[in-house]
Amino acid sequence: MRSLGLLALVASTVLAGCNLVITDRPMFDREAVAERAFKAGVWASVQADCPIPRAGETVQHWPTCASARILRPGIEGLVLARGDPMIYQLRMTTDEGSSYAYAGLRPTHLDKSGKIDAFELWPVECGPPVITPEGERRPTKTPGPGLTMNGEEPSSCRAEDASAVRRAAKDSRNWAPVKVFIWVRPRKLLDKSPPLAWEMDTAYGMKKAEPPSAPR
Repeated sequence: MRSLGLLALVASTVLAGCNLVITDRPMFDREAVAERAFKAGVWASVQADCPIPRAGETVQHWPTCASARILRPGIEGLVLARGDPMIYQLRMTTDEGSSYAYAGLRPTHLDKSGKIDAFELWPVECGPPVITPEGERRPTKTPGPGLTMNGEEPSSCRAEDASAVRRAAKDSRNWAPVKVFIWVRPRKLLDKSPPLAWEMDTAYGMKKAEPPSAPR
């Protein structure tokens, strides 16, 4: 079972490719604390047409098209901007400074208390990617409104304002790879704890931060 906090979840989605909207300053203030919106526990990341694991099943008996994740409430430096779709703002820190990448999020179901227990997640991209004869995705030749490609051989683009990021998030749902996450059951004592935020920062080439306090 893979144990992921929301920081790691968003990072694995946003940093998996090119053609990304990147800004050198944050476009959204802390409009909502992301982790409070989600139901904590064991989640399944499922592919299209994959059977949803049942709550009583052990992970070993899940279908091969589903993988397990643990989401635990906690503050990990993410900003979730309200709207349709919601937008995650991910701060990336290197020796050269900070920049920000984005992911679109659309809840597909809420539990009785109003917490999200199913959602879609996808990277915010510059425009429709160029698909090579080999099926590889290349940066777009037609960036969306308010977006400008970076450099002569760009792998990313910059946004002029928050509205441009919002438009790109909505449009990207039409072509970007979409991950689907569904809550399965509460976390058990034998389930592994989520990794510390600094471990994920290191894994994704970001600046190593001080480890946060241990999970309660």
